[in-house]
Amino acid sequence: GYYIDRTLDLISYSTQIIGALQKHLENTRGTVRLLDKGAGTGAFSSSIKHALQNAGKRLEITSISLTRSITPENRPSIARERIGIGLNMRHDTKYHVIIDITGEDWRLAKNDLRKPLEKSSSLLEKGGDIFTLVPIVSKPSEHNFTLPELDDFTTDLLLSGKYFNVEHFGFKEKDTLYSLIHLVGV
Repeated sequence: GYYIDRTLDLISYSTQIIGALQKHLENTRGTVRLLDKGAGTGAFSSSIKHALQNAGKRLEITSISLTRSITPENRPSIARERIGIGLNMRHDTKYHVIIDITGEDWRLAKNDLRKPLEKSSSLLEKGGDIFTLVPIVSKPSEHNFTLPELDDFTTDLLLSGKYFNVEHFGFKEKDTLYSLIHLVGV
């Protein structure tokens, strides 16, 4: 389900996200920017900032949520809080990492996922990383991917030439199978 209070210690794929941020911190002079699309209370963004506390002000987090739901204890970790739908927003900067763990992409039907990924791709620094989470179903449906459909979708994304690498990692949480899609921009 949709959890607005997720933190790094509650998810199995946190090492991929932290690894991408560490890569950018090592290879980037100046500020590394993270966009959290679907920030909820800001707990996930805050836990990332805490895990990478040595980065200090070099890690700048922008969080988007539909409402003013960032809690006071999480607000200090977030440089910019934006309210609304990320797909419709104009951004005045590029990001090194964009995550949408339980935000916009997670709620979309499979036929609608390409547009927000393309929007996210347009906001990436060269070689930036996008992480998005999608639920997986065992039988074909109009809304969610089966694993073979997700394989076809990610292969098509790779063939589009907009990404250097496209991969997905399956995992089970409670009684639901999910896949974390990781895109690396060219």
